[in-house]
Amino acid sequence: MSDSAARPRQIPLDLPWPRHDGASRADFIVSDSNAAAVTMLDASTEWPDGRLALIGPEGSGKTHLALVWAQENGARFIDGGVTHAEGAARDWAASGCVVFEDCDRRLTSPEAERALFHLLNILREDGGRILMTGRTPPSRWAGSLPDLHSRLSAVTAAGIAAPDDELLEQLVTKLFRDRHIIITDRLASYLARRIDRNSAAVEAAVAALDTHSLETRQPVGAKMAKDLFGW
Repeated sequence: MSDSAARPRQIPLDLPWPRHDGASRADFIVSDSNAAAVTMLDASTEWPDGRLALIGPEGSGKTHLALVWAQENGARFIDGGVTHAEGAARDWAASGCVVFEDCDRRLTSPEAERALFHLLNILREDGGRILMTGRTPPSRWAGSLPDLHSRLSAVTAAGIAAPDDELLEQLVTKLFRDRHIIITDRLASYLARRIDRNSAAVEAAVAALDTHSLETRQPVGAKMAKDLFGW
């Protein structure tokens, strides 16, 4: 057997994550790693000053939850750039509910900082609500605008931990089921303990196994996973 034949074959994938369309509450798996955050989102009328920061590592489900909250509350979902700070803030605040995505990555310019500063002020005056997401605590988001930093430091945070074993196993099973593939609990556990612990990695692994299964006409199993991923 040649070296190329013996080496696990890598299947290139082009899977956008997270999918901004079709995110639903029914598709979100609640476990100990995120239950407290879900409870806080469901009580958004009780947020201090109408503000909450949803914090967690990459692939923990922040965007999915934020999209669900936006859909359920008719919120404006902001995940793009900023050109005119005050004008953008007034436009965003018109809905009364706003999701400001990836604050820790996007507050990297004076315009972005001023836009969020104006947005927070407008929503507070109008009794609106804002959900902000990020990987780090709000006190670490702002850069050069002291007034914004002080406001963010006072924002209540809801933390999501990295997906736990229970969540990952359920996610593996669900993603295969969405592809009309039924796997055993044992295989779900085997895969969940070896795939990187984030939703995007699970999505990519399930897609790769499904594609390989179709190409080889073999059922998905532990041996296929070992061969495909080199475990």
